[in-house]
Amino acid sequence: MKKLLAVQNLCYKYPDGHEALKKLNFEINHGEKVALVGANGSGKSTLLLLIAGAMEQTDGKIFFSGSEVSESRRRKTGLIFQDADDQILMPSVIEDVAFSPVADGMKVEEAHALAMKILESLGISHLADRVPHKLSGGEKRMVTFAGTLAAEPELLLLDEPTAALDPAGRRRVIKFLKDTNTAMLLATHDLDMAIEICEHALIMSHGEIAAQGALPGIFDDEKLLARYNLAAFD
Repeated sequence: MKKLLAVQNLCYKYPDGHEALKKLNFEINHGEKVALVGANGSGKSTLLLLIAGAMEQTDGKIFFSGSEVSESRRRKTGLIFQDADDQILMPSVIEDVAFSPVADGMKVEEAHALAMKILESLGISHLADRVPHKLSGGEKRMVTFAGTLAAEPELLLLDEPTAALDPAGRRRVIKFLKDTNTAMLLATHDLDMAIEICEHALIMSHGEIAAQGALPGIFDDEKLLARYNLAAFD
């Protein structure tokens, strides 16, 4: 498979001197789905923000398709935050989904047509004229997926995408993530979901990649899970 993302000796230190990430090295291929797991404070969210270009690393390099270019990085990634309300900007769902294409210069009519096509593909076209902030948690999450897909990213960066969702919302999100062909780095505490969606897992601890391997195999090691404060699944 062709390499999409390469992270080399990536480090990040906060202004107070705290070393959040320590020489991370890993790769993601086109279309590959990778789970990022670890206890709270292990550095998962910081890593996603660095890859998305929302923060700059202290040291190390991030490559997309062999190129280390910040603007290219931002255009190739779609970051989906843990709280869907942080990503909803517009007064209607269709306007929110069309936001990135319009910002990139697409005509409003064309952007709305694209947005509707994406909403239809996700099975939520009936929400097009609704006020996003009045939707359920699962519906809001699907709207953020639609808006991210409208920007045509090559890599989805997801931070706890099923957090605070009810069982129906969780299943809807999992189905979407399983069905998409877009590569992803999925930060989650939900090991069952990681196994269902991803082919590979990175286990983070204290800003380092403590272990990595194929799924589900790596999660069969109960001692490994216990060592890094990861609850075993049923």
